[in-house]
Amino acid sequence: MKKVIKTVLVLMLALLLGLSMVACQDNDETTQEMKVKCKKIDGVYTVYDYVPGEGVTELNLDEVLDKDITDIRIKKGAFSGDSSLKKIIVPARVTSFDAGAFEEMGALESLEIPFVGASANSDAYYAESKAADGKAVDAARTIAHLFGTEEYDAGMAVTIKYDGTNSTTAYMPQTLREIVVNASEEYSIPMYAFNGAVNLTSIVLKGKIDAIGQNAFEGCKEIKEIELPETVATVYENAFLNCSKLNKLTVKKALDVKKGAFVGTKLAKDVLNDYVKDINDDIRKDIFGE
Repeated sequence: MKKVIKTVLVLMLALLLGLSMVACQDNDETTQEMKVKCKKIDGVYTVYDYVPGEGVTELNLDEVLDKDITDIRIKKGAFSGDSSLKKIIVPARVTSFDAGAFEEMGALESLEIPFVGASANSDAYYAESKAADGKAVDAARTIAHLFGTEEYDAGMAVTIKYDGTNSTTAYMPQTLREIVVNASEEYSIPMYAFNGAVNLTSIVLKGKIDAIGQNAFEGCKEIKEIELPETVATVYENAFLNCSKLNKLTVKKALDVKKGAFVGTKLAKDVLNDYVKDINDDIRKDIFGE
């Protein structure tokens, strides 16, 4: 009898272990519960495929990936061809995106990410890039990196600048309207991160964001309002330049606002009276333009 009980316990333990790994193993059998395929590729846990579940329109990766797994990568084309998901939430445990991680999606409306670009190694302004090893101004630090440059029927061509003269054309889902950046650790929105993303109507900033990078939202012409988290201390040069519909700014603490940050917006020039030290007409002119 003891032997039977022991055998049953061993089998139950094996079953539980097997279930705990189902979200991150190379297994071709996919069920309603196992929508995300994940395995180690070159030593890194990698989300490499998604199989739609019936009626599923929202995916929170934090809920379907094994809780013990960190430093997760999302592979190029992991969601390619999906026309069911409208919202994806990516947790901070995902630490890198391949170029085109969300390419060729047909219904995506909202994407929540912990950082913009390939990784959280961001640059808020040019001087920072010049002084730091391993940092650069390139397309891999913009929203273009996530969606890739390959044309497809349900995609919209969006030209994203990544410095003063160079740009790349990304193909984002025609349905995409909202990006949420939710930083769990201290993070600066990279310079040029969303520059020219004219398709977006909502950009939500959450978590421990400490700075808005140079030219980060320049030309985001459909953004009407923005709320800066309390952690934001600096808004760099031209951060919201020519966001022509921006008419509401919510600020929660004192800011260091650089020249040209709100030129070409519809914001009232007194909106920062309580948040910029010793603000005067000359400072307002610098920040808001004529």
